[in-house]
Amino acid sequence: MKSYWRFLVTVIVLAGTALLLHARNHAEIIPARSPLSSFPKTLGVWTSTDIAITKDVLDVLGPGDFLLRDYQHPSISSDVTLFVAYFPSQRSGDTIHSPKNCLPGAGWTPIQSDRITVALPGQAGFPANRYLIAQGEDRQLVLYWYWAHSRAVAS
Repeated sequence: MKSYWRFLVTVIVLAGTALLLHARNHAEIIPARSPLSSFPKTLGVWTSTDIAITKDVLDVLGPGDFLLRDYQHPSISSDVTLFVAYFPSQRSGDTIHSPKNCLPGAGWTPIQSDRITVALPGQAGFPANRYLIAQGEDRQLVLYWYWAHSRAVAS
């Protein structure tokens, strides 16, 4: 009879632990925010054009909100492309990956990689990755960082 009670207490404790962990996993709070499409389409004299992201790319990125936009300046012949990704959660098993992984997979060859400090007016500078890539004769400069918990990190 004594072992029956030990077994019963063990089962109750394990079941309670499982229920607690299950309830905790579903209690994630995701704050309200504006969609990335509300990011300004003009910045000073810079104007922009939205670029559609293909379904294949969206499937790889997973759940989230994404913005891909080209900004043009009247006196500069090259566009500046802005890509912003917002992932509301990483609990589903999908993790954010570095452009150093996905750009070579898209056919870009890394030429140079280093860190710089990005300084914005009225804010402290933060580290960002500077990544020079090539595809045939095309060259692109990529600056990227991650923003989480109100701070920027390079990796």
